[in-house]
Amino acid sequence: MTTTGPTTIDALTDLLRRLYRPGIRYAATLLHSPHAEDTIRLVTGRAPGPADDDRTRLDHLTQAHTIICAAVAALGEPERTIARHLLDLHGDSTRVRGGIETRREHAARLYSTNPATPITGPSFQRRHEPAITLLLAAEIIRRVPSPMPRPHPRATPNADVLGTAHSATPAPAAPPPPASAYQPKPRPA
Repeated sequence: MTTTGPTTIDALTDLLRRLYRPGIRYAATLLHSPHAEDTIRLVTGRAPGPADDDRTRLDHLTQAHTIICAAVAALGEPERTIARHLLDLHGDSTRVRGGIETRREHAARLYSTNPATPITGPSFQRRHEPAITLLLAAEIIRRVPSPMPRPHPRATPNADVLGTAHSATPAPAAPPPPASAYQPKPRPA
């Protein structure tokens, strides 16, 4: 299995939207899903090989599931709870039974600020779900292992961040004058 290039936020938000419908309660639910290869590629940064057996794919899907769950846990409230509902990540006691429409209706009620006139599921999907999906995608990208770690520019000595230096070594600083050369400034009268 080789690594792929950097994950784009658009590709990851599209994948998350596609994962909302079936949910990803367990990593094994993705094993024979049409989204398995995209999930491995975009979330773990690995390119699935054609010779990968189910055990290898499940290992990579488990890694992707762990990254997604950690990203959801890192979100603030109410986005964390809403993302858990959309991806069907809740435990048995708090799980909303039903398909994506039922989970989306429940998420809309949680996101609504006025209980007298709650947001509907379709309205939530159009107005609020894209922003929450984008937040989750950004958090996942922050956690995706980079194929080639790049050092921070300040961590490398003599790094030219702006591309303006012409020499690899800085010019030596002039030493301070000796103390015997000190003469106080004359005071105005």
